[in-house]
Amino acid sequence: MGDIEVEISSSELGRFQQKLEEAAANAARSAIRPVFDRVVEMTPVWKGTLRENTKIREEDGGKTQVIYNDSPYAKTHESGGTRSSWPPPGPIEEWVHGKLGITGKEARGVAFMIARKIAREGLTIPNQDNLGRMFERTMEDFSASREHVQIVKDSLTTELEGV
Repeated sequence: MGDIEVEISSSELGRFQQKLEEAAANAARSAIRPVFDRVVEMTPVWKGTLRENTKIREEDGGKTQVIYNDSPYAKTHESGGTRSSWPPPGPIEEWVHGKLGITGKEARGVAFMIARKIAREGLTIPNQDNLGRMFERTMEDFSASREHVQIVKDSLTTELEGV
């Protein structure tokens, strides 16, 4: 009886590895999209740029996807804030105008009083306008549902079909 040999060349392995890495990056992109959409949906918006500053950064050739928000007040909206220095008046004045409909000098005065209260007491999150924990709650929901695992499986199956 004869021997059966199977030989896989290094070039074939290289092509397969490249295809596998591309598939992993595409699977990560597919899995992050519904998480990103949910974070954005849960992010409160009045007149500021908090929602628009939620972004996705790719690392490790796309295999790692990071959702982040580079707004100066994102951390405060996620988890609240402690007493600190005075918050910037501009965003508060915009909020006063958009949320309360107050303009001009009166808006500046109201914004000043709000900033003083935040500086003295911090900002409580959750509150009536912001449930907070947009990132944390989204990750809890997706981890519990395991939806992202199925998205990765489906994406890899599709990507690697015929390889």
